[in-house]
Amino acid sequence: MNVFGKTFRIGIMTMLMLAGFTISALAQGTGGGGPGSAASSAGAKGLIKLQANVVCANCSLEEAQAAHPDLTDLYELSHEKGKVVIKVSSVNDSSSSGAEGGDVSSRWTSISQPPQLSVRAEDHLFQKLIDKKNQSKEMEIIGIIRSTRTLDISDITILG
Repeated sequence: MNVFGKTFRIGIMTMLMLAGFTISALAQGTGGGGPGSAASSAGAKGLIKLQANVVCANCSLEEAQAAHPDLTDLYELSHEKGKVVIKVSSVNDSSSSGAEGGDVSSRWTSISQPPQLSVRAEDHLFQKLIDKKNQSKEMEIIGIIRSTRTLDISDITILG
């Protein structure tokens, strides 16, 4: 009977350990829940709102700087559908207490250097950025900036 009790306890302990490993692996997830989803929060730094306008589409940061040497606060956003260079006029984020228009969050400043970021966005949202009719128009870009230097865009509103 002693052998049976020992085997039973080892079996229970093994099952508990396997259950613990499985739950731990499931909790880590793959981060593939799509832009702005809670499932992809690994490395998320919170909601951010950019006021910006497109300087050029399907160009590099170096090309935009050469064509517009007087412009500052330029950022290259790379998406699987192309590149776009934007001029950021203000940055607000939900974690800054009392953030008002024009404030640049310290989180944006720390993540945005060097000024090239990867972008994840639905194709129709990225299309708003590269569409010629929207170039140089003021727009609001809402998304989540991640510590991996990826901007997950959830919405773009053309303001002007």
